[in-house]
Amino acid sequence: MAAEAGGDRIAVCGCGCSTFELYEGGGVVCASCSVGFDGISSWYRIKPDVPESDGSVFRNVRGNGSVSFARERIRRLATADDNAMLVVVNASGEVSTWCAAETRKQKRWALKRLRAAKKLIEAIHVV
Repeated sequence: MAAEAGGDRIAVCGCGCSTFELYEGGGVVCASCSVGFDGISSWYRIKPDVPESDGSVFRNVRGNGSVSFARERIRRLATADDNAMLVVVNASGEVSTWCAAETRKQKRWALKRLRAAKKLIEAIHVV
């Protein structure tokens, strides 16, 4: 999935997402809509402005600058049967949460995930 030699193009899924999960066996899956690709044909001349990864596992799909894209993606993710925690904050600051934690260990795990979310928010580049 390499761009042309010396090129600066990035791949973009049909849903508009430019973030992909790459698997050891060679599989490529869109991080937003989970569509798998044998080859990616939509290339755009854009250089993403993202910091270099420190090697830790994370998923931060920004929605390509589209609020409606990001909201739709999160809405889809929120309906998954395997969710362990949901947090929603509206524009006025009201916070709604649900967490499946039933033990201290699960509660510690949930708080650790919230700290990871905090780091993703802190990494957002603002002007």
